[in-house]
Amino acid sequence: NKFNDLAKDDLDQWIYFLKTSEIKDNFTAQGLPQAKEKLRRDNLSKEERVSYDLYVKQKRIQENELVTAIQEGELKAEEKYLPVIEEAKKREEEERRQKDEERRQKEEERRQKEVAKQQVIDLVKFLKSMNVSVEVIVEKTGLSKEEIEKL
Repeated sequence: NKFNDLAKDDLDQWIYFLKTSEIKDNFTAQGLPQAKEKLRRDNLSKEERVSYDLYVKQKRIQENELVTAIQEGELKAEEKYLPVIEEAKKREEEERRQKDEERRQKEEERRQKEVAKQQVIDLVKFLKSMNVSVEVIVEKTGLSKEEIEKL
């Protein structure tokens, strides 16, 4: 009885609604928007309510049909493109594996060249220590006279 119809806070908004069966557009208390929709529906005539309920039912059906259509479309797209995606992944994996193999082969070739080079160096040093002439070492190793003298 002491309520002066001025809604200052959420509780006042609810009290105003309960006292007047009216919800103003600027009311923001939790649950009032839902109560406003329910009140609006309850204030419709019987014919209007039946028509409104039918409209709401049709909207729900349309929304469900749309969701179903989207889900079916996503499923079809997945079925259609998943093999393509998987094939692309396999190709990428194969290319990566081939590059790795090529890199390993190059590294092995480089290592073998290093070993062969070291063997030639060791041979040249050995032949020099045996007092073999530079001309014979050039002939046997294929190195130049300058390369042999550096070693």
